[in-house]
Order: sequence, then C-alpha cells, then structure tokens
Amino acid sequence: MKIYTKTGDSGQSCMHFRFLFCILVFASGQTLWAQPSPPPRILFISLDTVRPDHLEPYGYTKIKTPHLAELARNGVLFKHAYTAVPITLPSHAVMLTGTYPMVNGIRDFSGNVLDTKFETLAEVLKKGGYKTAAFIGGAVLDSRFGLNQGFDDYLDRFDINSMAEANLDLIDRPAGAVIDEALSWMEKASGRFFVWIHLYDAHYPYAPPEPFRTEYTHQLYDGEIAYADSQLGRLFDFMKRKGWWDSALVLAVGDHGEGLGEHAESYHGFFIYDSTLHVPLIIKAPGIRPGRIDSIARTIDLYATILQIAGLAIPPQNQGYSLLGKLLGKDSSAQEAYAETLLPNLHFGWSDLRSLRRGNLKLIDAPRPELYDLAADPDEGTNLFQSRRAMAAPLKEELAKWLQRNSPREGEKRAGNAEHAPQDPALIEKLKSLGYIAVSSPVAVPRTGKGADPKDKIQTAELITSALSLGQKGKYDESLAQLQKAEKDEPDNIAILHLKGLNYYRKRDFPSALEIFKRALAIAPNNAMASYFLALSYLNTGDLDAAIVGFRRTVLLDSTHFLAQHNLGAALVRKRQYQEAIEAFRNAVRIYPDYRPSLQALGEMYLFENKPDQAIEVLEHAAQLAPEDARPLMSLARAYAQKGNEAKAQELLQKARSKSHR
Repeated sequence: MKIYTKTGDSGQSCMHFRFLFCILVFASGQTLWAQPSPPPRILFISLDTVRPDHLEPYGYTKIKTPHLAELARNGVLFKHAYTAVPITLPSHAVMLTGTYPMVNGIRDFSGNVLDTKFETLAEVLKKGGYKTAAFIGGAVLDSRFGLNQGFDDYLDRFDINSMAEANLDLIDRPAGAVIDEALSWMEKASGRFFVWIHLYDAHYPYAPPEPFRTEYTHQLYDGEIAYADSQLGRLFDFMKRKGWWDSALVLAVGDHGEGLGEHAESYHGFFIYDSTLHVPLIIKAPGIRPGRIDSIARTIDLYATILQIAGLAIPPQNQGYSLLGKLLGKDSSAQEAYAETLLPNLHFGWSDLRSLRRGNLKLIDAPRPELYDLAADPDEGTNLFQSRRAMAAPLKEELAKWLQRNSPREGEKRAGNAEHAPQDPALIEKLKSLGYIAVSSPVAVPRTGKGADPKDKIQTAELITSALSLGQKGKYDESLAQLQKAEKDEPDNIAILHLKGLNYYRKRDFPSALEIFKRALAIAPNNAMASYFLALSYLNTGDLDAAIVGFRRTVLLDSTHFLAQHNLGAALVRKRQYQEAIEAFRNAVRIYPDYRPSLQALGEMYLFENKPDQAIEVLEHAAQLAPEDARPLMSLARAYAQKGNEAKAQELLQKARSKSHR
C-alpha cells in the first residue's frame, strides 16, 4: 500500500510503499481513507473568469448551472478558495506547478515562458502512467507560453501570428468546440488519463450564444457561465455513459474572478480584492463523502492534492498544501492565503500589490496599506488599517516574512528572466505591436510600495484598457479620445504615449506619431518599441537617414527585434547601401528563420549580387513556408536562369503563373 502523510508548505512529499490498496494515515497511525486504487481518470476543469457568487451551488439564484450543481452534490465544495494571482496565465502556472509566481516567473499574461525546470502536473502524471491531454479555450494559454509541458496532446490551435488588430483576450474558442475535441479524444482513449479542459467563455466580451443570450439578456456574464455549464453537462453525460464517472477524480476550479464594477474595476488583474481572487472549487473524488468546507483553500494546493490522490510522489518544488485532509474532514486548520498583482507596475509604472489573508483578516500591502475584517466586511469596503494598526502591524510583518520564506533565495537563479521570454519572435513582435508589451520589462520584480497607489489610478487604468481595446479594433479616434482623458492624470505615462503613437501611426498620421514617440523616448530613452515606431514613422515620411538611425538604435536596445532588422535592410536598400542591407536581412533571418519577407528580400539581394546558389537556398525556404505564394517561385526561376538551368526556370515560372491566376 501507499502510505500518505499530510503534505504542507515545505513541499516535502510523503513516503510511498506499494501493496494491494492505498491507505491514508497520520503519524498516529489512524486510518482515515481507503481507496481501491488511484483514480483511472482525472478531469481538471478550469473555469476562466468565473466568480463563485454567480454559480447555483454557491447560492446564486439568478442563474441555472445544473451540472456544476450536480458536481457539488456529488463532491466537496470549498466556500473559501482563492487564487494567488487574478490573471489567467500566471494563475494556471500556479495550479499546474504548485509554485508561486515569484518562483515560477510567470507574473503577467504575455511576458514569459514557463521554465522547463518546473515539473508540471501533466509531467508527473505522465510519468505515473497517465495519458495526458489539454483542450484550451483561450489564446492566453497558447502552448508557446510553456504550459504544454508534459501533455501528449495540447489542443490550443490559435494562430496568434496572423492576427491583425485582434485583442489577444478576444481570441478564443467556445465551450462547445472545446468539449467536442475533448470528447473525440476521450472516445479513443484507453487506460488511465489526465484531461485538462479550459473554458474561457465567461471572459469579456460577454457574448453567449442562444438561447442563453436571450435568457440572460440583462446579465450576459451569467449567460456565458450558463452556456459553459451546459457544455459541461455533455462531458459529464459522456463519462457516465462510459461507466467512468464514479471512479473519476473531477475538479472544477476558477482561475480568477471578475470585477464587474466592484471597487471600480470592470474586469480583473488590476486589484487583489476578493471580487477577483475568490474562485469556485469543487472536487469529486472516489471514496470522499460529499460536503462543504468553510476553511481556506488555495488554487496552489491542487497540485499536491491531485498527485496525492493519484498515489504519486509530490516533487520538492511544491509550495502548496494537499487538501486531502480537508476533503476527509480531518483537517480544518486555518492557513494563510497569499496573492499578488504586478500588472499595475508592469503595464503602467505604478505600484504592485500583494496581500496576505489569515483567518478573517486580510492585509493588502500598497502605498496606502489596507486591512479588512472579512467576517464583518466581506465586500472589503471599510479599510481598517489606520484604526486597527495593532492588528495590521503583525500581519504586515508576517507578509514580509512570508515573501522572504517563499521567494527564491539570494543567489538562486530566478525563473522568469530574459532567457525565459517567449521564444517565438513573431509572437513577441505581435504582442508588442498590439500594445501588450509597452512599459517595462515583464521580468522586472519591483518592490511593493514604489509608484502610485493603484487605488488612485483605477479610473486612468480603465481608460487605458478601453483605449487599448478600441485601438486593437481599429477604432483609433475613439481610442485617442480615451487616452487624452487618461493623459490629463498621467501626462508622462509611457503606456499612454505608446498607445497614442500607435493610433496615429495606424491612422497614417506619421507627423503626429513622430512627435508622440519622440516624447516617449525623451522620458524613457531605452524603450525599444518607441524607438522602433519612431523609426517606422521616419521611414514613412521619407526621412531615410533618421529611419536608419532609429532602427539601429532599436536593435541595440532589443537584439531580438527582427522587424527592426528587416526594416533597416529595406531602408538601406533605398539608400543603395546593399552590403549593409544584406547584413540586416541576414540578421532578421538569424533571429526568426521563418520570416518570409526577410527571406524573400535576402533572396532578391543575392540575385542582385549574382549569387544564385545563395538565393536558391533562402528562396526555397520561403517557397516552402508559403506554397500558395507565387513570388518566391518567380524569384527562384530567375535564380535558376542565372545558373543557366533554363528548363528548371521555365518549370518554376509555369508554377508561379498557375498560382497567380488562382
């Protein structure tokens, strides 16, 4: 048998012995739980942006979520479960690695890739004999951010590189499509499996399909949740028809909540109030009696919980606390819950926020600290920090010690540094061009209390967020109007200036764009994106010398900026500086080997230099990347003609003409 002991924040796993069945014991030897065998099937369902107080099993009467209600009747519902960070990507990184953001390095929604040194839940389960698959509803969890580690199949299918003005948050697939793929995979699956299903429907914009749009016309957010629940019903029915339901471990958990206007926050990520930290958590496990648990649970605890129920050793990286004792009703001890958001700092240059909850008290460390008695004030409306300093001071000290205890030790290599930025250059440039990476390095780790208090900046943040979304939808004048309002409060804010410059650039108002990006560089001389768009603006006004200077400055600031290298090459061609242009195009291809415009340009330059063999090499690569594009074939025909192979040249010309006429 496997002998389990309680696993705490130390992350030390218990000793394991294999016999006929699994038994949980405490040090006293008291038997608490007998399980015939580890669950053959594990369903991990993450409900993006779902608040527990908008679900039927949590007492909300304005919605119908019968399938989650059924899961709660058959499982254990945690009344007080909390995420460590109210942003989709870092929240899932916490759950899938059992580590806090300051350890795993994923602290925002686009800045880093999960370091392979972290053993994900899927990796441990795969080693334990489970087949693993993930079915993803939102592009913010695209495999290029690294959460696909350990999955045999990771079905995301989001073409981020091809998006034009689309908002990354808007690229998603409805629950029906996600469940379709999951059911198709499970129909063919044999043996034990671990399936992660991510449903993104409740994320803004709220646009549920019929009949939910009509039924919830006055609260479309609820309509999205009800629609997602209806699709979970299909999943649960499938499991029952297969005879898998009773023996399966099924978890449904939210990654974060939604502001819905509370504390003036429309969405999530900016504050760490319970409107966005409190999440639903329901666990159905074989051998566990249904019930409700009042004590604190944290999403970081799911890593150890799942592995312990599956009978697998918990890796030492784990910083969570297995909930198995709570599930068995034998462990109701209170514990702290940590949360953070760095979004105000990383995106706007204001202070980050961190909190610690202990019992009914919650401290938020900010330039103006906050203390709440959650029993008397669950909506966090009355800040007691000044009136209850005697209570606040020990909690503030405890938060400082908690951070010291749970952060990487001095001298340890931090995850989330530059080498763990996303390795897809096209993805990074797309995120930059859309305004996602505009303020500071996403790997910065600021100290709490530096910068403006986010409480004082929520209106400005809402204006900037709205402007970002409007600009990405091509509504440039509306976006500029929002930014002008925000600029009254923050005239030198780099995020505002960057988005203003982008809007003018996309409107082809290049003189206005020039002035904005000059201002941005005067404030932040090392801002590579401002430097790049300033150079582009010069290029579009015909000032080639200034453009070349700007592109060269950009690549000094950001050595991975392949677009700056490409445009530098284009400007140098126009100046007839051909050797330098070739070097720039080579640099662009070195950074991003599959960037077709640079491959095409480099091939043309080799043809101009009468180097057909080198031209053929890069142009054949370009043709493979775009088999329907006639241009690489036309250039290849010229290259073979230079080599004297007229037959091959004519063959390629014929292929190119056939593609041109399609």
